Amino acid sequence: MENKREDEHIINQIVDGLDEIAMLHYYGSIDEETENTDVTNYNKERPTTHFYESLFAIIDYFLEDKPMYVSEEVKKQIDEKLSAFQQMIETRAVNSEEMRRALLLLDIKAFKNINFPLDLITPDAVGLIFARCIDAYFKGKKQIVVLDNNFGTGNLMFAIQNHTQVDIQMIGMDNHALFAQVAVHKANMMMVELDMYYQDALEFPIDGVDAMVSDIAHYRYENENYHSELYDQGVRYFPYLLIEHFFLTSSSRIGFYLINNSFFSQEKNDVFSQYVKKHGQILALITLPIQMFATPEEAKSILIVSNAPSHQSEMHIFMLPESNDKPRFFEKLKEIEVFLEESRGK
Repeated sequence: MENKREDEHIINQIVDGLDEIAMLHYYGSIDEETENTDVTNYNKERPTTHFYESLFAIIDYFLEDKPMYVSEEVKKQIDEKLSAFQQMIETRAVNSEEMRRALLLLDIKAFKNINFPLDLITPDAVGLIFARCIDAYFKGKKQIVVLDNNFGTGNLMFAIQNHTQVDIQMIGMDNHALFAQVAVHKANMMMVELDMYYQDALEFPIDGVDAMVSDIAHYRYENENYHSELYDQGVRYFPYLLIEHFFLTSSSRIGFYLINNSFFSQEKNDVFSQYVKKHGQILALITLPIQMFATPEEAKSILIVSNAPSHQSEMHIFMLPESNDKPRFFEKLKEIEVFLEESRGK
């Protein structure tokens, strides 16, 4: 218990330190002579800067000594705070997981600042379940390459990377420019390697990876230049198309996807289901406890798919109980792990 309190204290110190310094930059970068005029702000979608931009500027300055566009007075204040911050993280020997958890709290502040819904951030508990599933499936492997082609702010992949026994080489992809920047800056602060790509996931050929993971964005995909077997049959639900894209890989791979619980009731689900039976298989569906999410409507499940020829007649369904019932929760989680260990051997 004492160690947990100490960890929380360190995380809070990181959050408070970066938050204070970023806000110095945030207010120090505003030119009061022009920022408050109708001429400057008319027809602008947002102010000159937002919290993420200031956080990026601070991280770039801290790690790479990139110039900041603030007054000398503000720069002096930032330098003093950053010096104390660096001494703190060195003295405390801050690790990657502590930094990840701190940056997650700053994500939440940044999302509120730019009016993004918090359900775009994958909960930590979900990432830990993904990590155990990956460890079970790749038991005995020393290193694997994992691609998340709907990376978002990276909390899912970074949590997996920090909690798996197997060493993970991370590849990320997102078609949202801001999220791609968030991912890179967080990886830099965590001192972990990440190959990040800013582009459409469906236009990226998948090669040289062992597994796919993703908290899949749910929307209708429209691209007149895109063609695939499902798309040309009228399928527009992005998760269906992303999983189809996974099935196009030449070598056997596994995919772990966080999906909305309405996944199987979407338009053209019958077309998608037939495609899956033809090209691979759904190994398992893990329904997650509702308490892991803000509302029952936001509850999700984990879909595990393989592009290997089907060796089972139907998918296995596992229902994780509420995590406050720890004996039953871990018993069911162990059952899932055994299933995945056996699945890889078949």
